[in-house]
Amino acid sequence: MTRQPTPAARPSAVPAVDQIRITEADERSPAASYSRVLALQKLLLGEAEAAAKEFTALLRVLFPQAGYVVLQVRGNGTFMLDRAVTVDGTTVHEFNGPLPALPEDLARAWGKRPCHPLNLDHIVGDLQAAGVIFGSLPEAARDLDVDDRYEYLPSIDLTAAA
Repeated sequence: MTRQPTPAARPSAVPAVDQIRITEADERSPAASYSRVLALQKLLLGEAEAAAKEFTALLRVLFPQAGYVVLQVRGNGTFMLDRAVTVDGTTVHEFNGPLPALPEDLARAWGKRPCHPLNLDHIVGDLQAAGVIFGSLPEAARDLDVDDRYEYLPSIDLTAAA
């Protein structure tokens, strides 16, 4: 019985996947596992950034008049949704109340009806844990009676092009 040569894996459209394949093929390397971890982190961050864009689009549907969603920093360093504001800082929604209705197709696409604030907080937490970095709310959109002018105030920019 003759052994057939194993076909080489086709290059992936995702370079991190190729890096994982290379390190799997070279298990003799003393850092093969670490190299795979780095490649997976890179892959995860890319997917998380794509998910952040999808989440931003969802927030635009929920709050079409908002320019930013302001995040509150919890004591453990994680974020939760605080309020949606216009570009000039007028609050259009506080996340301690019910959310606007989400179109049925979007609700299904997001799985478990993301209209519950805890689910939205969970999505923000997952994005943060995966390495997504949230920008700071611009001074023009801050309510200076509530917000410090200079501190980092994490937010999601809804004004950027989709």
